[in-house]
Amino acid sequence: MKEKNEQRRQDILDATVQMINAEGLGGITMTKVAKKAAISQSNIYIYFENKEDLVKQAFLSRKQKMSDYLFAHFNAQVSALDNLALFARALYQFAADNPEDADLIQQFQAAPIMATLDLSQDEAGMRFDDIVAALDKGIESGEIRSIDPRVILAMGTNTLLSYERMVRLHQVDPVTTPLSVVIEMILTGCAN
Repeated sequence: MKEKNEQRRQDILDATVQMINAEGLGGITMTKVAKKAAISQSNIYIYFENKEDLVKQAFLSRKQKMSDYLFAHFNAQVSALDNLALFARALYQFAADNPEDADLIQQFQAAPIMATLDLSQDEAGMRFDDIVAALDKGIESGEIRSIDPRVILAMGTNTLLSYERMVRLHQVDPVTTPLSVVIEMILTGCAN
């Protein structure tokens, strides 16, 4: 049995992400991924059990990358709305810096495949414990509407990832529709 090489595993995941973003989840085959990663198809099975495992690991690796980025850039503020604004800016910046990863995450969040990938509840959900705790405090203090923080985060995350993609594709002009206006819209929708 061949020894696992972490860089080779990462190359396979990168090729998978690129293919999912270009062709959609339905376009992925082990043969296509192997060709894109410039390895033999049999070598993929050293790293991944099957196509479902490969797709699952591609999603989880990008989700972890986003979580690590947001954790590194989140420094709790006094106000819950300030926390939400900081989180929104960090999420937007992550998407701008890592567009392939943001596109993949957004595609997975909207795809029915999430139900078929044998993901645990923790794996499937976006774990933003620090911002959830800050929003909970804001709800308790009356600063934020009494709504499940996961709903607030889902609304904000989808809005920000979509906005970043529209800016990147030149569908929205960030000068006439700046990020600050989008964030203000999210905050207004959450404020009590």
